[in-house]
Amino acid sequence: MTIGTKPGMINVVTFKTKKKTMKNYYRLVPWTDEKGITIDEITGIESFKDTYYDGKLISLKETPFIHFENLKKQPLDFLTDYGFRPIVSLKMKQILEDQKDDFPYLQFIPLKSKLKKEYFFLQILENIHCFDWEKSEYTRHPEFLGLENIPDKVSKLVMHHEKIGTRNIFRMAEKSTKIFVSDSLANILTANNITGMRITKSPNLDRLYDAE
Repeated sequence: MTIGTKPGMINVVTFKTKKKTMKNYYRLVPWTDEKGITIDEITGIESFKDTYYDGKLISLKETPFIHFENLKKQPLDFLTDYGFRPIVSLKMKQILEDQKDDFPYLQFIPLKSKLKKEYFFLQILENIHCFDWEKSEYTRHPEFLGLENIPDKVSKLVMHHEKIGTRNIFRMAEKSTKIFVSDSLANILTANNITGMRITKSPNLDRLYDAE
């Protein structure tokens, strides 16, 4: 484990591995208690809020504004709005930017707020079709909905790892509201005390958090 320091940047804990091993992938989910700040709404995102999960580059003419519910509560590094669209702090942004294999797939949109802490909308580009339809355990949507390429409830997720490649943070095309991170990135986020998040290892996608 090393602590990297760059001019004008926050100290970031990183890890070096001696050999390549198969990665595990977990879900990155928001979490806070009564002390943490929460988002009331974000204005200025009307042009993309319905297409956000398509994994495409976002173009805006104006900077969106975050309205927090209670400015006196603790600012967090990771938050989501009611649509589960992720907001990250400058600290978390810098950690993600250090993931060289992922940087081309990440877009950070500056946000305005009444806080001094800097925040950015995180867009993860190019959703990956990696859902294993044969090995996963799931139910399907009713046929009339026309969602044959999207599983309904997933009680056991199995993914095609070879389709994920070297990426450490991504969205699965078949369940694009979920954010997945590799075990190595999960360790880095945890080691850097990123607030407002939990890592969920359960393959049951209906379970937001692992059992305590």
